[in-house]
Amino acid sequence: MKKHFIGFLILIAAITSLNGKATSWETDYERAFERALLEDKPLLLFFTGSDWCVWCHKLDLEVFGVAVFADGIDRFAVPVLLDFPQRRRLPPAQAKINRVLRDRWKVEAFPTVLLVDSQTGSLLWRHSYLAIEASAYLEAIEKASEAFKNSRREYRSR
Repeated sequence: MKKHFIGFLILIAAITSLNGKATSWETDYERAFERALLEDKPLLLFFTGSDWCVWCHKLDLEVFGVAVFADGIDRFAVPVLLDFPQRRRLPPAQAKINRVLRDRWKVEAFPTVLLVDSQTGSLLWRHSYLAIEASAYLEAIEKASEAFKNSRREYRSR
């Protein structure tokens, strides 16, 4: 069983490298939040179990690991990886903030992906695994972000 799991991980790594570069995820939530505020972008929060969650790996492989997504996400959102590994330990401070965010957003299943407006804390969307092309996913993030920015501008102009 252990050999099969290791083989599965090697296969995922090999396929991911064929798809292009990996998304550059921020793991420091505070730094990501500050950047998102400065750049007026939403946060893309990816709650994952990096060493045990098959659906997390599948989402990463099919969407987040595809070059079109990895190359484009920084234009529309700040990607944040919130990991909950079972076979290794995160630094205590990182593990704590990940738990706080998991509890705040009531994450009960993995993967969970949230798009959160950094200015208001409003949830723009929430999902688990999605079978979607990376380019369509990126376009949806752009549209959600722009729609919410426009509604904020309209509200402020009243």
